[in-house]
Amino acid sequence: MGFFSWITSDTNESIINIHSVDNKARPVYLIQPKGRAAIEEREYDGYGIFGDTDAFVWLAENNFNSDELKHMTTEQIRYLGIDIDWGGFYQDKTTDNMYCFSPEICELFDNVTLLKGNYDTIVDGYHNTANELIDNYQWIRQPIVELLHDDLIP
Repeated sequence: MGFFSWITSDTNESIINIHSVDNKARPVYLIQPKGRAAIEEREYDGYGIFGDTDAFVWLAENNFNSDELKHMTTEQIRYLGIDIDWGGFYQDKTTDNMYCFSPEICELFDNVTLLKGNYDTIVDGYHNTANELIDNYQWIRQPIVELLHDDLIP
């Protein structure tokens, strides 16, 4: 897996990780809502960990209740957080059906169909791959935040 890029909220600059050529990494803070203390990261490693906190696990745990997550491993919760931040659904513009590749995401929503295989696999009910459906604009990408709680913490 590659590095995860983040942008500071105060300067809108990229957070430099310790593996960059210039290595001008500096302390940054993961700001938390509701008056909770910021989490300091002195040397960002590039993988979404700030201090002792995995930002993707944090994102999932702060947007789903414990009952929704109790059957998931920490790794699955991390992938859910990554999907919240980076992922999304694909909506067929003709039928409005929703599809995704992440079992962790699909099982949380009644109206989303889990796709088998990968983007180059022929999709059941279609004569095309997911890539072709996306490239031909039959499937439109919808951010996961569209289906999440109204009080989503970004």
